[in-house]
This record gives sequence, C-alpha cells and structure tokens, in this order.
Amino acid sequence: GEEPFEKTKDFISLLGTDADRSPASLVEIENRDGELERVIVQDCIRTFAGEDHRQRLEKLLNGCMIEFGNYSQGMAHVAAFLLLTMTEDDVIAILRVINTKIIPGHWKHESDGFGANAYVFQEIVERHHPEFNKYFMDSDRNLLPE
Repeated sequence: GEEPFEKTKDFISLLGTDADRSPASLVEIENRDGELERVIVQDCIRTFAGEDHRQRLEKLLNGCMIEFGNYSQGMAHVAAFLLLTMTEDDVIAILRVINTKIIPGHWKHESDGFGANAYVFQEIVERHHPEFNKYFMDSDRNLLPE
C-alpha cells in the first residue's frame, strides 16, 4: 500500500533547520571508465530496471561523488529508495546530513563499516523474509557490496 511512501514524506522534516538545502547537482558521467564512475554505473544498473530511473540516480550519485569527494554502494541504496518518493533536492539534503552529521565519512569508497552493515541486514532479511531475500540476492540483483 501507500504506507512506506507516506512515511518517507516525514524524513525531510527530521533534517533540522541547519541542514544544507542547496539544490542537487545532477551531473552526467563523462568518463564511464573511471574507478568510481564505473561503480556508480553498475550500481544504477543493479538498482533500477527502467532507464529513466537509472539516469536520475546516476546523475544524482555522480553529483554526490563530486560534492562529497567519495562514493560507495550504500549511497546508491539510500538514494534509490528515497528517489522513489522524493525530489532530487530533498534526497541530496538527506544524503548531506548523513554524510556530515549522522555518520561522517560513512560513504567512503571501500567502507568496511557499510560492508558489515550490509551483510548483517541481509542476514536479518533472510531470516524474516526469505522470499524477499531470495529475489534480491539472485545473480542479477545482488545487493551486497562488491
């Protein structure tokens, strides 16, 4: 139903009044062979089947990588979920708060903490929602970090 979408509408109000609400930089990837750029492209392919959603996510993540100076797959997971119900400007505002205030540096490339979190989350999902886990862990959709 509508419940998950209704809940995400409240996320932006949790940022606080001092949150950076400047517009998102949506940046096309010019060098698709760069180390982080290649990872962004692959993460977007694994995340969304539709090309329009992939392009939105890819531009947002590339802009985030440039702004934050780094990127990891966790950023793609959070951004993709939020993009289902929010504007790019609201998504970047949330990503900025996570990156600077909640878990500074959490999305550094090769973040061991995120990898550990992802595997713990996958184990919980497997125990409580095995069919959901099976669907997302098949070889085409594997959501665990590389």
